[in-house]
Order: sequence, then structure tokens, then C-alpha cells
Amino acid sequence: MFGILENKIDVVYKLGSGSKSDDKELRYSLRSLSNFKDLGKVFVVGFKPRWLQNVIHIPAEDLHPANKDCNLINKLILACHHPELSDMFLNMSDDQLFLNNVETSDFLKPYYDNSLLISPTDRVKRWRRRLHNTIGVLKEKKLPQNCYETHIPVRLSKKTFPEIMKEFNYSDVPGLCGNTLYFNSIFIEGVELDKNVAIKIEEAQTNFEFIKQLCEHKTHLNYSESATNSQLFDFLQQYFPEQSKYEIF
Repeated sequence: MFGILENKIDVVYKLGSGSKSDDKELRYSLRSLSNFKDLGKVFVVGFKPRWLQNVIHIPAEDLHPANKDCNLINKLILACHHPELSDMFLNMSDDQLFLNNVETSDFLKPYYDNSLLISPTDRVKRWRRRLHNTIGVLKEKKLPQNCYETHIPVRLSKKTFPEIMKEFNYSDVPGLCGNTLYFNSIFIEGVELDKNVAIKIEEAQTNFEFIKQLCEHKTHLNYSESATNSQLFDFLQQYFPEQSKYEIF
């Protein structure tokens, strides 16, 4: 399954309606797909911005406000059931971007980062509680317990992903983390995250040049909602100035 490379591979975005920036996050992420040479079709599951075109849109509601990962998993399962989705696809978020060229072979082995595993003081945070819960469930099932929540796009199987999710009760709060469930369940040999490959911006930066310096020579960029400000979007506009075919305006 993971050793077979496709000529083209689709990308799936899961989108909510909570953007405070008219979905600029998705706009620049879509522009960054120009760096993905094996790109097939683009799917957007959930909310559809008014400026979006040339994608396959699958409507979906977020029915679990206290369990974000449950909403994300359900959207991925919806995409997996679509007949036009490629057998293997990239699971991507609107706050993830390709800063340099990538191809399908770059995603044969997912990155893990076990430094994200929980310390007791972090368990009050909703996402940290969810990750802690995920690791506990994997331990009970005697499965590997690597953390694949690196916020870097990952390659999933449209057949295998729904099958694995059926084995877990991910809808109960605090929920479970889909990537970590999936990759530990298929016993894939992951790769420890190289911090020279990716940069995550977690807090708002006021210095444009500093953002530019952070991203220099990196392949992947991702950022937190708390990092979104005019300086970040100015940087992304400079980095990806050309409107993509996915934008009406």
C-alpha cells in the first residue's frame, strides 16, 4: 500500500467556518500546491468560501464543537467514500503550506515527533488531553505509541483510513487524534521529524523579516490561529503572489 507510488495524488482539505480572515489561510495553502508536482484533484470537505472554485466540494457540518478531531475524522471519512478520490491522498489543512518543491515520494513515511507527548501540566489543554487519551487507547490495544500530530501533510489510504477509525470510539470527549491512531495501527515505520524541514509559527510575529528568516530553507510551514496577523499574511502574499486556479477573485 505505502510502497506504491501514484502518478497523481489528490489533496483533501477539511474546512470549518471559523476563519476570521475570509479564509486567507486556505487561499495561500492552495497557492502553495504549485510546489507539489504530483498534484491531482483538490477536495474541500466542509465549508466552501465564496471565492473558491475548481475543487470537488463535499458539504459537511461540524457536529462536535467540543471534539475538533472527531469533526476532522468524519470529514476525512466522507472524502474516502467519494468515488473520484485517488486511492492514496494527502490529508492537508488550510494552515499548512509547501514552501519548496515536494513530490509523492516525500510522503511515503510520515513524520513523528514524540517531544509533543504530554507532560502533566499540559493536560488541561483540550488538544493535549486528546493526545494523552489517544496514547492511552493505543497502549491498551498494545499498539505503537508514536505521535504523528506534526501538522505536516500526510499520505492516507481511502480504503484503510475508514476501516481503522471503525476500531476506535473517537466521538466521545476529549476525542482521539486521527493521524496518530492511523499510523500506529498500520505499523508503519515513521521518520523522526527533522526541525530543519518544517517550521511551526505558534505566536503572532510583528517583524516581517523575522518571519522570512524562520521560513528560510524550510519545506513545510504551518502555524497556529494565534499566529495569524497582517505580518504573516503579508509574508505569504509576498511568497505566493500569483492567484491560483482555485480562486475566483
